[in-house]
Amino acid sequence: MKPYVEKGCVKSVVLWNPVDLGCAAMHVLRSVADGTLQPGATSVKAGKLGDLQVINGSEILLGAPYVFNKENIGQFDF
Repeated sequence: MKPYVEKGCVKSVVLWNPVDLGCAAMHVLRSVADGTLQPGATSVKAGKLGDLQVINGSEILLGAPYVFNKENIGQFDF
C-alpha cells in the first residue's frame, strides 16, 4: 500500500507497527525462555511497550494498531 499512500490515492492504512510487533515477540520469547511468563499469566512485560495483556491463556495483545499516512510511511522500509 506504500506507493498508493505516497501518491495520495489512499489517505491512510491501519496496521500494527512492525517494529513494535517484533519488539513484543522478542520480549515474550525471552520471558518464556527465562520462565518468567508462566501459564495463567494475565500480562507480560514488554520493555518500551509496557505490560501487554495475555488473553485466552496464550494470546498476547499488542495494543492499538498504527496508522500509516503520507507523513510517516517513508520511515518504514517495506
